[in-house]
This record gives sequence, structure tokens and C-alpha cells, in this order.
Amino acid sequence: MSRDAFEKYRGERRHDSFANSTLKLIHRCASDKNMIFNLSKLSSRLGFHQRRFYDVINVLNTIGYCTKLDSSRLQWNGVSNVKDAISKLIMNYHLLDKHSSIESILPSDGTVSISRITESFLMLFIYLGSQSLNIKETSMLLAMHSGRSKTTLCKLYQIAQILEVAGVLSRTAQISEIKMNDPFFIKIQVNEEDQKDPLNLPFLLNRPFQNLPQHPLNLRRMEFRKCILNIKSVDSPIKQ
Repeated sequence: MSRDAFEKYRGERRHDSFANSTLKLIHRCASDKNMIFNLSKLSSRLGFHQRRFYDVINVLNTIGYCTKLDSSRLQWNGVSNVKDAISKLIMNYHLLDKHSSIESILPSDGTVSISRITESFLMLFIYLGSQSLNIKETSMLLAMHSGRSKTTLCKLYQIAQILEVAGVLSRTAQISEIKMNDPFFIKIQVNEEDQKDPLNLPFLLNRPFQNLPQHPLNLRRMEFRKCILNIKSVDSPIKQ
């Protein structure tokens, strides 16, 4: 077996092992009537590598799947709490505000904590009104302030894997494309001051707002594409 083939095989085994451990964690907590768990005991019982275990807990805590009560205990909430948690994040990030910019969902202090990246990742789906995202382009955007693109991409793959096991995200047939599953994707209506004006063009044309080029969601998508193109142009080597 060549070195490249071996590394690929080892990576796939590691991926499967992590996914299986995450699945065991979810099943173990969901099937236990006692909804309060000691983190250290839970990690040991499942044979979960401790650092990976806390990464999973932090991601699940971010989406409301569980709640960290303190440094040693968690409360299990389950999947039924996820949509409410996403709704709260939408309000916290002011995504209904017409004047909200893509900067509002970026880790402004350059942090690469897995919890903060999870929030930004999920909010990007909602901010753009897009149920599918390219994970590589997403990592470019989220690393815009930190400059740590490789670290951000690695964490995004890890987050996507955790949330895929949890049933919140899924992979599509397109390479590097991640979809937010239907029960958790919230379609927002961005507040517009002129929506109720009877002389407003969309009313006169009797056309849905979201189909118009100047609709806030379309403007946000254009803003996103511009950011990605700018990042790619900076990262690309200058051709002689």
C-alpha cells in the first residue's frame, strides 16, 4: 500500500471511529431516563478520546441538543430542542434586520473555537436563505479575520460530521456541499420598511419579494459571492 493510500485509509478509519463514538454518545444519552450526566464518567464509559468528546459536547451544546450546566455536568435535551436554539441564535445575530451584514456572523475577534464556528456556520445558512453551502467556501469566509483557513476548514468538517450524525446536516451529491436538513432550516423574512407601501414596485408587479434582485436575501448572496471572489483573488498566485 502506498503512503498516500495508507493516509487516506487511516483518515477514513478515524472518520468512522469518530462518527461511531458520536452516535454512541447520542444514543446513550437519549435512551437514559436520567437526563443529567457527569461529563468525565460519560466520556470514560464510552471510551471517547477526551478532547474529541468535549468538541462533540460543545457543538451539541451550541445547537441546544444538550446544555452544559457547569464544567462537570450536562443536561440532555435531545433533537426536539434544536429548532428553538437556532431561532434564538437568529435573534441574537439580528438576522431579520435588513441592515445586517455578513460581518455580523463572522468570528470578529479571530477566534477559532468550535462553538463559535458552529454558530457562524449555521447562521450563514439562515443569513443567505440558502439550504446548502460549499464547506470550503464557508471556511474561507469564516477564516477571513483569523487567517487560519486550514484550522477553520478542519473544524468545519468536524462540526459537519457531528451535526450529520445528530441529523441536523447532511452531505449532498455535490462535492464539498453540506445541506441543512428540512426540519431545522428556518426561512426568514427580512424586515423591510417599504414592504407595505402600496406603490412599492413588488406590489405593483404582484411578484414575490425574494425573486427580485434588490431583495435583501439576494443582496446578501451577492455580498457572499463578492467576499469569496475577493478572498480567492488574494490567495491566488500572481501569474507572470
